[in-house]
Amino acid sequence: MWRLGDTVAGRDGKMNLLYPLLILARDDRSIQKITAQSELDYFEQIDIEADEYSGWDMQAYPISLSWEPRVGPKAEIADSVPQPHKLREAVMNYAKMYSEVPFDCGESVSDIVELFDAVERHIEETKPPSLTKRFKRLFGR
Repeated sequence: MWRLGDTVAGRDGKMNLLYPLLILARDDRSIQKITAQSELDYFEQIDIEADEYSGWDMQAYPISLSWEPRVGPKAEIADSVPQPHKLREAVMNYAKMYSEVPFDCGESVSDIVELFDAVERHIEETKPPSLTKRFKRLFGR
């Protein structure tokens, strides 16, 4: 069984990414969960080259995104030291930024993906209704 901080090395001795990845947008501090290499196509070349994103893999290793000509976006481990506290802090800051209702999971959630999923549910559940929904409630349509 893999645990946070365990190393997963490939045949070439380099550490392999362990999906999902949590990608932090530097401008709006949002986090996107990427479950496969193909989902990196969501990110635009200009933003990747401008270093608009940082992130971590499931092992809490910091990752970097780069753009490979004729291939597209590529993620790779940027540092051999995992950063579980920085990753948890980024996820908790994401909860604070995108919900007006405080999120508290305590320290009981040790799996970072489980924590991120709980934050995503919390943000969705506490999101104020859209203007369209408010008008429908007011005018019964």
